[in-house]
Amino acid sequence: FIIELLPLAVLLVDYNAIISQPRLLADFESIGQTSRWNRGETIQLTSTQKKNHHHSVLKVKLGTQRYEGTSLGYFPRNWADANNFHAEVFNADKRPEELHVKIDDLTAIKLGNPYSERFNSSQRLTPGWNTIDIPTPLIREGPADRRMDLTQIFSVTLFFVDRQQPGYMLIDNLRLE
Repeated sequence: FIIELLPLAVLLVDYNAIISQPRLLADFESIGQTSRWNRGETIQLTSTQKKNHHHSVLKVKLGTQRYEGTSLGYFPRNWADANNFHAEVFNADKRPEELHVKIDDLTAIKLGNPYSERFNSSQRLTPGWNTIDIPTPLIREGPADRRMDLTQIFSVTLFFVDRQQPGYMLIDNLRLE
């Protein structure tokens, strides 16, 4: 019986972490955070990988399909009081890669998620750890013909397009500043 309650306990611990730290989207230091992503697994960093990072990160294996990445679908939705979206991504490739960041609000999802209705950005990642900082006013102005509703952010997706070879990325410290 207790084993059957374990998934519920994990969700409650994760929910409490979201409530107590509303600007933290994911740092992979509390149990349950990985379940909010559609792909990836939490791994422990080695001492040489850590640098300024916590012990745990999300590792996302990448193939060569057209779009390869992962999406965060459960997190604090109201970004109106934030100035910046921050993320740290490790590029495991030996050459620079182009990471795409897609952020949807509820309206974009209701309209079928067309490219013109969401925020889209490309970030050039050098080999190793990279910092991504996107000002929220830029996110608000992302859709072509309207302003994004920063009180109703629905999803964050990090992905690559047409990778030449399989690999992986590590994700850590997603937060609002």
